[in-house]
Amino acid sequence: AVREFTGGEALSDLTVILGNVRRDEVPETEKTVVLGKCARRLAHLGLFAQGCPPMCEDIIRTICEATGSDADMVIASLNQERNRRWEDTKHLLSR
Repeated sequence: AVREFTGGEALSDLTVILGNVRRDEVPETEKTVVLGKCARRLAHLGLFAQGCPPMCEDIIRTICEATGSDADMVIASLNQERNRRWEDTKHLLSR
């Protein structure tokens, strides 16, 4: 959804850190997002989303903040797509 609103450029040079990684495994970039409890010791390298795992919306908002994207628009787009998929497939449950 971020690509839909930015043409994908916002995601270029984005570094996402998650899990138990060593500092020397992380490249230096301007746009760094650190996700979750396991990676929190590297939170000083960028924007941090807490949790184990972080909530989906928190991840989206953190990535959007790092990329300068509109988080509310991205979340609304994802919700519309989720609803469309539900409408397209809910009939399968009645079989």
